[in-house]
Amino acid sequence: MKKIIIAMIFPFIVSCSLSKMSGLSTRCRENKKFKKTFFDKIDYIGANIYGRSPDSTFISTLIFISNYAPVSFYKMRHYVISYTPDVFQNDKKVWLRWYEENKCKNIKLKNSHPIPYQYKSFFDDFLPNFQYSP
Repeated sequence: MKKIIIAMIFPFIVSCSLSKMSGLSTRCRENKKFKKTFFDKIDYIGANIYGRSPDSTFISTLIFISNYAPVSFYKMRHYVISYTPDVFQNDKKVWLRWYEENKCKNIKLKNSHPIPYQYKSFFDDFLPNFQYSP
């Protein structure tokens, strides 16, 4: 009798635990398009960090990222407006951590990427003639 009861209950327990496990994996709604764009922008910064001072595309890429995660604009060297590799490496860690914490929130790409409020004074003081172009 015990074997019959166990044989009847066991499939039920297994199916319940499997449905709980599958429910956990489906709760993460990661936006693949956002992920690709976000990581492409990080790769662009990494590929263009060395050499000349940042151009408008480089700064626009940082503005894109700053609309989602913090960017250390204030750590740029102001006399030549350079975004140094050490600042990039530190920022990249923050960006990757931000992405891991937020990826399951189905992050949407914004239609426009204005300069965020917290960085406006940097642009007013050090790049007053900068024109953002997405």
